[in-house]
Amino acid sequence: MIEYSIEMESIVMTKSENHKFFDPEYADYWLKKTDKNISTPKSELPGDTNILFDYLGKLNLKDSCKVLDVGCGHGRLLKDLKKNFSCVQAIDYSYAAIELAKKTNQNISLLVGEAESLPFTSNSIDVLICWAVFDGIRQEEAFREFIRILRPGGYLALTGKRYEYCRDDTAAIAAEKGARRKGFPGSYTRFPDFIRVLEEAKIRLVNQVHFPKRGDAAILNLVDGSLPQRSYEYFIVVQKTEDTKLRNFSFSERHSDVCDL
Repeated sequence: MIEYSIEMESIVMTKSENHKFFDPEYADYWLKKTDKNISTPKSELPGDTNILFDYLGKLNLKDSCKVLDVGCGHGRLLKDLKKNFSCVQAIDYSYAAIELAKKTNQNISLLVGEAESLPFTSNSIDVLICWAVFDGIRQEEAFREFIRILRPGGYLALTGKRYEYCRDDTAAIAAEKGARRKGFPGSYTRFPDFIRVLEEAKIRLVNQVHFPKRGDAAILNLVDGSLPQRSYEYFIVVQKTEDTKLRNFSFSERHSDVCDL
């Protein structure tokens, strides 16, 4: 039996804090920012998205796998996911984003809901993707939910921002300060602590990729397979096992250790 308990030592935001950031204007902003991703062939997608499909391809997954995209936004990953898997579902916090996603993804189940409280039964998902979302949600609660709904043997593909990024990363510092001035929800992963959580919970780390500075993901400037002392973004693939058991854990902060306003 897989048991769960969680001690939220580092609450990063309240539910109400998120609402004002996911209105139609914000959804439209992200649509314009990434609109090429909706219809662009995989081979022409930005580097950070391409690397996801490359790693999924290495897992030798069956096309019948149940795949869930958490934080799907307007659906930039969905067409390519549907090309590879017959059962694709997606969920996002924003009603406006889901309405946009429906326009180009009529054959995919699209739901409105929170990553921290997913409306899926335990042990029901084969592949869960959380792409460019983890740094804007309550990480510990969401991660608990991801592991709960994954079946033993299922995979989680996850990106996030590290608490320990490079002190000379001026673009990252400017972005963090700007987001905090606007009150935008932020959540930074204490990555070594995250790795310890995986080890203690018997969640298998399949691979880790780190992008040293802000902007490196788009050009695939990366460190593959090892943990640098400092880096900005990460992409990991982990696998839930029959022995997975999460106890009390905490691995996120509301700001980085570089940008202390």
